[in-house]
Amino acid sequence: MSIRKARWKRFANLAGAALALIGLTFVVIQLRRYGASVDTANVSPGEWMSLCGLILVGVGMNACLGVAWRSALADGGAPVSMRWGIATYALTHVARYVPGNIFHYAGRQAVGMAAGLSARSLARASLLELALVAMAGALLSLLALPLVFPLLMGYAWIAFVVLLLGSAIWVVYRTLGRALTSAFMLYLLYLSLSGTTFLVVVLVHAPHDAEAGHYWIALCAAYVAAWLIGMLTPGAPAGLGVREIVILFLLQGSMDAATLLFAVLATRVIAIGADTAAWVVGCALRRNTLPPEINR
Repeated sequence: MSIRKARWKRFANLAGAALALIGLTFVVIQLRRYGASVDTANVSPGEWMSLCGLILVGVGMNACLGVAWRSALADGGAPVSMRWGIATYALTHVARYVPGNIFHYAGRQAVGMAAGLSARSLARASLLELALVAMAGALLSLLALPLVFPLLMGYAWIAFVVLLLGSAIWVVYRTLGRALTSAFMLYLLYLSLSGTTFLVVVLVHAPHDAEAGHYWIALCAAYVAAWLIGMLTPGAPAGLGVREIVILFLLQGSMDAATLLFAVLATRVIAIGADTAAWVVGCALRRNTLPPEINR
């Protein structure tokens, strides 16, 4: 390895590590901010256990994103091991909390280039991730339309959206191939679980405030819509503030205001806790994982 290449690799590693550490700093700040806003006095021991369980689920959801990113890299001619892909994604994902909402992509770019992957493959994977996540989120958000247009409330609309989802999967498979279809389905799974997390928080905290049946699906989809708008808002780190405003707008009047506020804040705390826990897991995985150029 030339001296110049060695210096670049060291710089890229340091840049990736710095972004991750800065991200963790903002995670702590936001965790304290949101944690202080949650009314813990009315949280029962059973609710605490449920919230901790949802954080563990969130770590698994983070792994889904890592596997999807690995699929996008493989499609671009940069195959990496499953373990390295998940670990690297988890280590860099916390940088999304840095103001600017782009530093998690920059972190993966730096770490990947330091590991010997091409800049073009890494940039392509990030663009595909953004496009496929936006597509998945937009389709799932259609299930929230009955909250705005009550005439759509019912299983016929749900069946129509499910048909659209199936068609989208088929189109992605025919145009982009198997690897990116796998990534797209993982993004659908991640967003579905995100919405379900919000629903579970509502059901555990105040089950009488959430009607049964198709309303649950609209509730989950409302959270996905808020998540998507937050992600696409320039400068909003991890959609902070934007996501909360959208979900409060969509669901105001649908449930008790105190329940809605608690669910919004608690879900954000769960997400931050899950990202932090995933970072710890990523550190452990990375320590015992070979770099991608050796894995290949």
